[in-house]
Amino acid sequence: MAIDTDELDREKRQAGLVSMLWIGGVAAIFGWQAIYYRGLIERAAEWQYRVIGHYYPGLTFLALCLVFSLPLLAVLLILRRRWRGKGLEGQDPGAAAVDASRRLQLLWMLVAILIGGSAAASLLYGALLPGDGGAPYVVDVAKGGTARVHEGAAIVRGVVDLDAVSRFEERALLVHRRLNIAPVRMGEQDNTPARFFVEVRETPHLATPFVAVTRGVLRRNSLPGEVRRLYQSIRYPVDRTTWLLYRDAGRLRWRPYMVAAQLAVVALAFALAAWLEGRRKRRLMQRLGTAASV
Repeated sequence: MAIDTDELDREKRQAGLVSMLWIGGVAAIFGWQAIYYRGLIERAAEWQYRVIGHYYPGLTFLALCLVFSLPLLAVLLILRRRWRGKGLEGQDPGAAAVDASRRLQLLWMLVAILIGGSAAASLLYGALLPGDGGAPYVVDVAKGGTARVHEGAAIVRGVVDLDAVSRFEERALLVHRRLNIAPVRMGEQDNTPARFFVEVRETPHLATPFVAVTRGVLRRNSLPGEVRRLYQSIRYPVDRTTWLLYRDAGRLRWRPYMVAAQLAVVALAFALAAWLEGRRKRRLMQRLGTAASV
């Protein structure tokens, strides 16, 4: 026995609400991971660095959202077949085509809004990161004066281990940057896990190729995971809590701004898909109107 149209519409509305909540939740989780460089996003990014030498935040975000939305898509396909099996769809092919086009347009719009929101959140997060203004805070690693450390403008004093400089490269769209990072120790014989790291400038024209940056912006737990794993692979001790001194605020904010830019490109692509589907829907409605008037 076929259920009535009102019951069918109610099931579709419920399915649509669940779909929006599911997609919104997945996008929020992976958006947070992309902004803070955590979880599956971090692991996927480091895999990309190892295999292809590049990290694509927008495509990574989209791929993970798609994978974790597969159960939802499977349920929606089952429901669609169930409705078709009861003869509740396709009675008016033209109206069904317009309705399907409308739902697809809404889906693309929802995805564009969610990804665009993640891009805006990443941009805002970068803007709220510590700046390099104000009097710098002095962290004297050599004398063990690291009990109280806060983020922001800082001067780091200590023995910079230039024999343990690591290189980390990041690419975004047509932009590229390289980070040279070195640990700061209490002394040459210090074997405790390194907590503080500083950026290092390359000076290939000098006898000493590296010059440590001792004044900049200090940020907690911003040491790239790939760098941490590099030190672990050579059995160089690294503390669970790390501090990295960037040259300036722009260097610190580069990654969230890069993530925001790539997510924005993906959001624009889905917004364009929604606009094109809207044009297609209007053409279908015009055809139906013309056919009805004949």
